[in-house]
Amino acid sequence: MTDILILNSEFQETWSTYKNEFKTTNNKLGMPLKAFVNKGYIAIEISEEINDFRNLFELGSKISKLLIEDILIAFFKVDKIEEYLITRITK
Repeated sequence: MTDILILNSEFQETWSTYKNEFKTTNNKLGMPLKAFVNKGYIAIEISEEINDFRNLFELGSKISKLLIEDILIAFFKVDKIEEYLITRITK
């Protein structure tokens, strides 16, 4: 289990490292978070419906629990995952 602010901090650090590789300049956590939730890679418990995933304050105030699922944890343990992810970022 993790905190949305910690997750955002890690996301921003990674973004800063690889920002020149991304096609987009949008460094908001919300849309990637929503995609991972929709795919079942991350589970969230919310106190009320989230209207704007791009609003970090709203995410922080409405997400009561954030759980990284085993499938995502296993994915990150794969050998040479960093190289693979970099190829996905630069497409």
